[in-house]
Amino acid sequence: MPSYNELVQQYKKRQKETLMDTVATGLTLADEVGAGLGVIKADALLNGILAAIPFALIAITEGVKVRLGKKARRTATNDAAYRMLKTGVAMGIGAGLAGLGAPLIALPLAMGVRAAMDRVKSRRLTTRRVQTRTQRLQEINALRAARQQGQTHTEEPRIIVLPQNFTIE
Repeated sequence: MPSYNELVQQYKKRQKETLMDTVATGLTLADEVGAGLGVIKADALLNGILAAIPFALIAITEGVKVRLGKKARRTATNDAAYRMLKTGVAMGIGAGLAGLGAPLIALPLAMGVRAAMDRVKSRRLTTRRVQTRTQRLQEINALRAARQQGQTHTEEPRIIVLPQNFTIE
């Protein structure tokens, strides 16, 4: 099980990724809103390229982490897929609001959706960790009680080790 300091370092790295994704998504949405308001001249090719930038940035950063040995390929693929999902949802909401004539609230709401998705995932993982640890403590207490009563317990306690890239879907 990772130590507290290792968990803190892992979450600090995730916060940097979230910031980078948020900035890339924000710039793309700002461009979309600017084009919608007529401030920036819209070009179909340029819009297509700008819409793909956040996704390309995610793929590149996760690929670099695999090449540098900081992440396993499967973990990087799962992380990239989740980051791209968040980005796509945020961009869709932002573009939808801009299309409905509410471009001023599109960017803050899109960023809020990304933050909410991160919060939900974090809470799910925390709940899973608490449930696993609670179950383990109950098994240990049952073993201790059996030993105190003089009963022998032939089954060894189960140790549940979750992989580092474990996610709840």
